[in-house]
Amino acid sequence: SNTIRAAEVASELQAVRGAILRYSFDQDEASIADADRRLASLATSVDTVMKASRSEERRTAYQAIAKDVAEVTKQRQALGEAVKQVVSGREVLQEAGDKLSSSLRKLTISTRNTMYGQGSTKLEADTLMVQIANWRFFSSRDDKHIESFKDQARIAEQQIGEMEKMQMPPTLAALFGTIRTNLKSYASLFEK
Repeated sequence: SNTIRAAEVASELQAVRGAILRYSFDQDEASIADADRRLASLATSVDTVMKASRSEERRTAYQAIAKDVAEVTKQRQALGEAVKQVVSGREVLQEAGDKLSSSLRKLTISTRNTMYGQGSTKLEADTLMVQIANWRFFSSRDDKHIESFKDQARIAEQQIGEMEKMQMPPTLAALFGTIRTNLKSYASLFEK
């Protein structure tokens, strides 16, 4: 009976792991509810197995498992909070990206067929690379895209600096100021 229960505990732990992974990648609320239900069931099963065990050595092992299940439950709750922060942060970041894209579009349209047109087009491309690095990070969760984001943001900042050196009408200078502010806000939100 204990051997069967131990196998059930191991199986449930794997199911919990799968549910937590699904939640962390897809934010699937049904998965996290499944993980919570299974963790509660696990705590009860481990307690039952521990009490039914005749071996002190096994009881000690089950006590360690019970502590681990309690720790996983605690970490699962922390994960839930972290995922909620990521989801809300990603929405804010998307809004900031839309704002940045909108200001860049205005600049590109305003500078078309002027001596600033080529630089504006390059800045728009540089900034799109910043946004691509952001979405690559969120889709892959690979830390190498964090550095890529920072590199692309530096390149876009440099292009803004180069264009600001040019003598331009006040309306264009104001647009560059807006773009710089929007880019800094976007980068700051990404870091957060």
